Amino acid sequence: AEPAPQVGGFLAPPLAQAGGGFGGRPVRRGSKASQLSAISEGLRGSARSGTTAEEEPRDETSETLQALGQACAALVDVLRGRAARDRPELGAQACRLVALVAEHHMLLARQVVDDGRRRHVTMEAKFRMDLKAGRGPDAAAASFAPLRRCVAALATALRLHPDNMPLTTAAIGALYELRRTAFVALAGPGAGVGGGEVVPEPDALQAWRELLTESVEKGELSRACRELRDALYSTEVAEQRLHSYNLGPDDLRGDGVYLTPRCKAAAEAAKGKAAELSADVVALEWREGEPKRRERRAEEKAKERERRLAEEREALIAQGLDPDAVAAGERPGSEGGSSRASRSGLGGSSRSSTPSAASAASGGRGGSKQKAKGKQKGKGKGK
Repeated sequence: AEPAPQVGGFLAPPLAQAGGGFGGRPVRRGSKASQLSAISEGLRGSARSGTTAEEEPRDETSETLQALGQACAALVDVLRGRAARDRPELGAQACRLVALVAEHHMLLARQVVDDGRRRHVTMEAKFRMDLKAGRGPDAAAASFAPLRRCVAALATALRLHPDNMPLTTAAIGALYELRRTAFVALAGPGAGVGGGEVVPEPDALQAWRELLTESVEKGELSRACRELRDALYSTEVAEQRLHSYNLGPDDLRGDGVYLTPRCKAAAEAAKGKAAELSADVVALEWREGEPKRRERRAEEKAKERERRLAEEREALIAQGLDPDAVAAGERPGSEGGSSRASRSGLGGSSRSSTPSAASAASGGRGGSKQKAKGKQKGKGKGK
């Protein structure tokens, strides 16, 4: 094919060329009817060639999440750099910026979702039928791919500085905003809304849990929950001391965490968010039952076996026997000792069992005679 002519350094579109249009017929610019006819002829040509618009592969990746991943790329590099690892304050600022960018994209995505919902309701009222808009089976997994680096960087920040409350609260808030933005971006026109929040679809929720579990390596979220709880408790104790003794924050002495009012409010908000994120990880781990159940049962059986052996050893020691000698006598190699012990045991048992057997026999005869006398008396009384 001949190359398209250049107009001012740019390639001219096909319709702008001489004799443009479909089928080689000239099309006048600005005419809507001519443009519609050209589009219809183009669709007929594609139908003749055996391809349709439905057979073309669709891109299921959310453009909102792609734009969010690109906007957070520089901040992710800051979080992964050595400067943020040595300076937690710098990492906290980067996490706050990630949260602001995610919130901005979430508001834009919410506007798109609300607009789609209005059009969905309008079309249902117009055509008088229930319309259901769905996505492909791999839409959720493909859509969360742009957030992988950002989520991993935030989890790394939590793992490096678990006891730094400003960084912990900022990282938890950024993760939670990414979660909300992802669910809003994947919501379709028919998505439900509960309490002002978009209800995530099951496949989207499952994909988010898998992504979060891959990024969390050593229980960073559960540890963040514990650190936030301890910090809030320590702050309450410090406030009580300040109020009781009429002191200032600079007069506090001891080992603990004292949060300023602003940081305390952020920690209280981050505590619930961290619990929700940790619940996502736990739900994925318990999806197929209790994790590490077989290993735990094997360990319990081994402990029970050791406990029984220890009890048997103590019982032998209490009887005045050597446990090691008893264990050696039970081995197949010590046949002489075991045979002599068995013979002596049999002899002793036979001698000791003779009087008892005789007494048992005499007791049996006496009991039978008494039973016979009782029966005869009963017959006499009956007669």
